[in-house]
Amino acid sequence: MYTDSQYLQKGISEWIFLWKKNGWRNSERKPVKNKDLWQKLDALADLVSKLPINWEWVPGHSGNTYNEICDKMMQVAIDSIVCKR
Repeated sequence: MYTDSQYLQKGISEWIFLWKKNGWRNSERKPVKNKDLWQKLDALADLVSKLPINWEWVPGHSGNTYNEICDKMMQVAIDSIVCKR
């Protein structure tokens, strides 16, 4: 799984184990932001646990073809939501 977010990559592959162990608190003992989204992502990752997921960080806007395609798709989706308001 490729992402241009180091927060997402490290969060799901490293930090989440300690967050869960510490009652969804971060290293500063503060509540983890977006706990509900992290729990959903964790549950999805558990569903496919028989398939190894390798979370890879790629620099954004660096020419990675799939990252660029996803970025364009996201912008179109955001524009469609904003324009409907």
